[in-house]
Amino acid sequence: MEQLNKPTEPQWRIIRQEENCLRLTGRVPLDLLYFAGHFDSFPLVPGVVELQWVVTQTQKWLQREILPVRIDNLKFQQFLRPEAEVEMLLIWEPEKERIKFKLTSNNDVYGSGLIVLNK
Repeated sequence: MEQLNKPTEPQWRIIRQEENCLRLTGRVPLDLLYFAGHFDSFPLVPGVVELQWVVTQTQKWLQREILPVRIDNLKFQQFLRPEAEVEMLLIWEPEKERIKFKLTSNNDVYGSGLIVLNK
């Protein structure tokens, strides 16, 4: 029952919002639910969780459910660890029904890609 109270993502704060661009920041919680059993001696955020954060924040931003059909150019370049300050950049391309995303901190890129949606 204790795991139900653990956070599943950072508390995101909007840094900048424009028509087709959203920039958020948050700190990876030390007690993130997904750290349990995921490399106990070296906890890191699984890539699939990073993708879920992007989808969740995109849905909130666009105020609609999105249905990814594929993810192109997906790259995980650095480990996203507990207490990391992370910045999420979302760029909406409505004419192509896709979202470009990048998760960074300072000069480090944690993950990036392109989520293509169902038209």
